Amino acid sequence: MDLRLEEVASLLHVSEITVERWVQEFDLPSYRLQGQLLFSRAQIENWILQQSSKNDDLLFNREESQEGGWQTFSLYRAIHRGDVVLIESTSKEGAIDEVLSQVSRDLGIDRVSMVELLIDREKLMTTALGSEVAIPHTRECLIKGPHDVVVVALPRQPIDWGALDYKGVRVLFFLFACDDKRHLNLLAKIAHLASNKNLIEKIKAGVDKPGLMQWIKGFEQTLSQKNLAKV
Repeated sequence: MDLRLEEVASLLHVSEITVERWVQEFDLPSYRLQGQLLFSRAQIENWILQQSSKNDDLLFNREESQEGGWQTFSLYRAIHRGDVVLIESTSKEGAIDEVLSQVSRDLGIDRVSMVELLIDREKLMTTALGSEVAIPHTRECLIKGPHDVVVVALPRQPIDWGALDYKGVRVLFFLFACDDKRHLNLLAKIAHLASNKNLIEKIKAGVDKPGLMQWIKGFEQTLSQKNLAKV
């Protein structure tokens, strides 16, 4: 089932009015059925990736953040269950295979199948966001269990990821979610994070897992506090 207006607003951390404005002004894909505005998860996913590379200020206007509940520290928890790894590969395919070789056993997924799915996803459309960040992911293979996982990979050399700004990628957020809604929530939150240039520069310079988790917790806490200030 596709998403209703209120579900999209919640997952993207903005008001329903903002989602409606994006439909009108920024071509957020939608359709109407019996007068109700509905959205395709897959189309929203592609739209997030496209907009984050075109317009850093469009997504997640912090004055409109409406985060709460399980979403508040979703990225922090996903990285806690994942890892931060350094990789030597200099190609997109090599990087995907290297990361999956390190984490597939702990995630309980088939490495070969997941590598193929991630590469196929990249062939459809690059997951590069700009700002030298990419989010390798696939909705075709959600991981089993109650916990989402994000693995952050830091290449020793920038990797050509087909970004629209032609810059090589230096930070990779490998996203493995448990269900479609959590997948979209984390995808949107990482896209928001990518527009935080100061934080991204700190990550590029090198960071271990405890350090990154501390930064991410502060990032998400700021979003939550801004929401509480509006109540």
